[in-house]
Amino acid sequence: MGNERSDIWRLSTKETAERMSLSVRRVRQLIADRELRYVKIRNRCLVPEGAIDEFFKANTVSPLFKDPGTPPSEDR
Repeated sequence: MGNERSDIWRLSTKETAERMSLSVRRVRQLIADRELRYVKIRNRCLVPEGAIDEFFKANTVSPLFKDPGTPPSEDR
């Protein structure tokens, strides 16, 4: 985590929003809720590039069935 090469570059909230396809407001909310790792320098919050991948990995939802050709069970 901490020494990964991807952590060298730190992005502004605007750059982070663009990379994540989110609004700047949503990125700021993720930071405020401590859902997205960041570095605070005075009044600026900078997001390491690796934090974006971590966020998506932590919030990825697996499908309920493994075979794409298999329909979901009907007993739901």
